[in-house]
Amino acid sequence: MSLIRTLAMLAAFAAALPATAQTPATNWPTAPVTMVVPFAAGGTFDVMGRILAVRMSELLGQPVIVENATGAGGIVGVTRVINAKPDGYTLLFGTVGTHAYNQTIYKKRRYDGQ
Repeated sequence: MSLIRTLAMLAAFAAALPATAQTPATNWPTAPVTMVVPFAAGGTFDVMGRILAVRMSELLGQPVIVENATGAGGIVGVTRVINAKPDGYTLLFGTVGTHAYNQTIYKKRRYDGQ
């Protein structure tokens, strides 16, 4: 592939990026953020969530609070997030289990994991 063709492709890719990604529209977050981990404290996903929360706190300038909501293969934690106020301050640290397996295993579900 020629250099000009490569540069043209890179320029097209850069032009396709939305301008809003470079300049945030709001000063989010202005309050602590809750990260719901749908598994038990001390487990693998809890540890990963806590490591991620520390870095997120540094980047966001607000505390990221890890909340464990265990039970039913992650459904309890997912339900906690579904019922939270839709303001962007409650996040789910989900897994393939909460987003794919549970969608297949259970007939009645309250969310679409796609």
